[in-house]
Parts: sequence; C-alpha cells; structure tokens
Amino acid sequence: MSGWLVPAIGAFAALIAYLQWVTAHQKIVLELFDKRLAAFQEIQAALLPIMRNGAATQEDFFAFARAVERCRFLFGDDVHEYLAELRKKMSFMSVYTDQTIDQRTEPERSRLIDKKYDYLNDLAGFEKHGVPLFAPYMKLDQKMRYFWSAAETKNGEQA
Repeated sequence: MSGWLVPAIGAFAALIAYLQWVTAHQKIVLELFDKRLAAFQEIQAALLPIMRNGAATQEDFFAFARAVERCRFLFGDDVHEYLAELRKKMSFMSVYTDQTIDQRTEPERSRLIDKKYDYLNDLAGFEKHGVPLFAPYMKLDQKMRYFWSAAETKNGEQA
C-alpha cells in the first residue's frame, strides 16, 4: 500500500507547485497591467491642461516629462519614440509662449504661430495616434503556456 502513496503525494505536491506558479504568473501580469495603466493615465493627465488652455507652461512640461520617465521600462521603443517626439513639441510650446511669439517680427512671428499650432494639433492627436501605440501593451491577453498544450498545430507551429 505504501508503494503508491509516496509517488501520489509527490505528484500532488508537484501539482500544487505548478498551480502556485500559474497563480504567480497571473499576478505578475495583472501588476504589470496596473502599472502600465497608471502610467498611461499620468500621460493623459499631463496632456489635459495643454488641451484645455491651448498652451504649455513649464509646469505642464515637467509633469509630462515625469510621466514619460515613468513609462521608460513599461512600454516598448515605439511608445518611447512617440513620447519623446511629443516632449520635444511640448518643450517648444512651453518656451515659445504667446507673449514670446508676439515679441517677434514678421515673418518669424507667423512661422512660430503656425509651428505652435501644428504642435498643439499633434498633442491633441494623442487619442488618435498615441492610444493605438499604447493599446497592445494594455491588453491582458498574455497567453499562459501550459505543459500539456505544447502539441503541434497543423502549420507546424506551437499551440
């Protein structure tokens, strides 16, 4: 009787260990999602005053820069490049305020107004251009590979 008891207990312990590993993996995925969502919301919150006021103050720029830094290790290069481009545009807008631009003479004044307007449109386009970049990182669709699902599919790829 004791001949099968030891292997049964070992198999049961292995099953419990595997289920704990699955739970830990799912917890990590959820925690990563929470951190990414918080960083994404911080980016949106930093852009809101600029959209509301049509201008970027130094405080707005620094709030956005802090939000971008929070995204550094949470998202891929595509998101980082996009946010770096927005940061450059926001920097321009925070330096070239309406008062600064009004002190310029034509045609430089008109050129700066046009550039600031284009940059404001780019920042306002976050919902259209930025959100789709963030979307793949925000999905909770990380597939868990179970040891019994490693069967070959008809294309020769792993299931």
